[in-house]
Amino acid sequence: MKGYRDADPRFNEHYELKAAYEVWEKRTHAALCNVVVALNEFTVTIRNHLNPKYFFLEGKFAVSDDFGVTNDMVPMEYIPTEYRPLNLPNAH
Repeated sequence: MKGYRDADPRFNEHYELKAAYEVWEKRTHAALCNVVVALNEFTVTIRNHLNPKYFFLEGKFAVSDDFGVTNDMVPMEYIPTEYRPLNLPNAH
């Protein structure tokens, strides 16, 4: 769907789907980051209250973007530390 970003709407019947797709993409990425934040909080809680060695060698959960979808086609891994809002405006 990225190819529709620069497409001329006169020549592409799916152009109107671009805005809806981009909202969906941002929401799902935010939701994934929120899951990673929650998983890392969970591991810290387990370490603090039950087992100090839980998930110790592996470290933290991370978002792995091998295709660079979120970073202009540059592959990257990152560890989000804050929850992201999911209430983005709807596309028409």
